[in-house]
Amino acid sequence: VLKDRIEGDEYDVEAWEQLVSELRTRQQTPEVVALLRQLYEDMVAVFPTSCATWRARVELEMAHGATETVNALFGESLLNIKELDLWRVYIKHVKAMNQGGSAEGLGAIKQAYEFTLDHLGT
Repeated sequence: VLKDRIEGDEYDVEAWEQLVSELRTRQQTPEVVALLRQLYEDMVAVFPTSCATWRARVELEMAHGATETVNALFGESLLNIKELDLWRVYIKHVKAMNQGGSAEGLGAIKQAYEFTLDHLGT
């Protein structure tokens, strides 16, 4: 029913959100995760600047340890979406990838903060 609504009106945000919600409440089997990935990809095609969609997509990949995919998604989205929520997830990701306190890791974290400030803030 929800897919029919979306096919009838691809801008039916409520139908998209209900479909995501339905999938997220299911047990996260590989099949359900694949469906979520496809759903988020479809949503981004319709709503390319939706911070919530990009964030959910990135967080799904982070939860499944898909670091290369996460990096690619940030590459596609960050410069087009100037919303703090997505950029916070970016900082969280960089910190998670650079734990341990090495000089190189601390440099990467500092660089991520500077990158964020350069693109978001005054």
